Amino acid sequence: MVTSIGYAWIQAELHAPNFLGSQQARPGPVPTLQRQPEGALLVPVRMAPSANFLQQALFAIKHEGVRLPYLIAALRQVSEGDMRAAFMAAPNGSFVRKLCFLWEAAHQRQMTGLDKTGISATYVQMFDPKNYITGNSRRNARWRVDFNGLGDLAFCPVIRKTPELQERLDRNVLADAAEFAKSIDQNMLERALTWAYLSETEGSFAIEGERPTHDKAALFAALLERAHDPRPLTEAYLVELQNATVTNPLDKAVQFRTEQNRLQRGRLVRQG
Repeated sequence: MVTSIGYAWIQAELHAPNFLGSQQARPGPVPTLQRQPEGALLVPVRMAPSANFLQQALFAIKHEGVRLPYLIAALRQVSEGDMRAAFMAAPNGSFVRKLCFLWEAAHQRQMTGLDKTGISATYVQMFDPKNYITGNSRRNARWRVDFNGLGDLAFCPVIRKTPELQERLDRNVLADAAEFAKSIDQNMLERALTWAYLSETEGSFAIEGERPTHDKAALFAALLERAHDPRPLTEAYLVELQNATVTNPLDKAVQFRTEQNRLQRGRLVRQG
């Protein structure tokens, strides 16, 4: 008896980590798809897909949203012939085109035998902006898929929109911060900013395992205070900033680097 469907089926078949929690699909005595309060998706038995990776992936991306790691892992188990047949059966289907796009990414090669098959449908977005936080549009003309994730397929965080998250996104945080700053006594604000600059200074030097002198810390903090100055980021300006933070004359820059440098145990090592 089938006890899991979609992403839950893929996860179980591949013995993959369970990132679904309570948001799993399973068959249930319901007339239509029903999302339970705890997150589970109940699926009518008649709608349950066949027990193969392609059909389960199609069900998952259509009814459970986009979970790229599970989809990529499932599509690695799908043969080119099966993927091509699914596309040929519905060449303008939005979900099958998404899977074709991901199949090629999973297998690192293009599907063959499709030269005479045209797609007349409009572009489809991989992530629905109504349900996900999306990134820049990167259109794939081959499958007419707009990959609009927060990154590329090598690293693409997937963030679903929730009422709580949307409420925070709708807030103008910078305006709130500016209003808060206006409500504070000026002397108190200056003390807070001075502490913030010094704290950032200590943290920056700590990264390199260095404890700066009082004068050096004060100089670095003064540079941070100038961060909002409307100056172009020219080579001369960056050299000026670097020289102001470096005490060893031999380490002072005069131009952009022309050799590879790296930090090793707090020491600068040059590699020619």
